[in-house]
Order: sequence, then C-alpha cells, then structure tokens
Amino acid sequence: MATIYLVRHGQAGGQDYNKLTAAGEEQARLLGRYLKRAGIHFDSTATGSLGRQQETLQLIRSEMSAEACPEPDTHNELNEIEPRVFAALAADLRGQDDHFRREFERWT
Repeated sequence: MATIYLVRHGQAGGQDYNKLTAAGEEQARLLGRYLKRAGIHFDSTATGSLGRQQETLQLIRSEMSAEACPEPDTHNELNEIEPRVFAALAADLRGQDDHFRREFERWT
C-alpha cells in the first residue's frame, strides 16, 4: 500500500508571503530531520511553483539524503488548493478506508 505525505509550507512572511520566515525555515529543517530519523524514504516528491513551497521542500531535502528525498516534480496545480478539496477527499477516504476513518476521527 502506498503512503502519501502532504506537507504544507513553513511559516511565510507577512511582508512577502511567498518567502519563508526564519521560523518557517526552521520548521522545514526540523521536519527534514524528523523524516530522516524516522527512516522515511520517498519514491518521488512534488511541489507547487510558489517560492514558499519550493523553499520548504528544499530545506526538508537538505536534511535528508538525495536517495531518501529525490528532486521534486513541480506542478502549478499544487500552488493553491481550496480547503473544500481536502474536505471532499477526506470524506471519500473515510468511507473507503477504516484505518483512515479512525485516524481522522482521532485528530478532528
């Protein structure tokens, strides 16, 4: 069974929302370190084309090996995703996957 990890970009700046703040940079690095310690390896990665998205993934990758976190494919469709899209996806998954339903209920 495949596992998909969805990561939102790190904290972005108020003056320039397309650039990470120092805290956002640290968030991305911490996630990269966590993924490395957890032994997570990705077959592929994808990101939107916005600076804050690409910067987040590059900082995550800087903490992992190239084999564990390969170069990303960039998709403009990932730039801005409406929350209702995720809500619809979650509703579908809850109906199809008991494990997802239990975890979703635990976290919401």
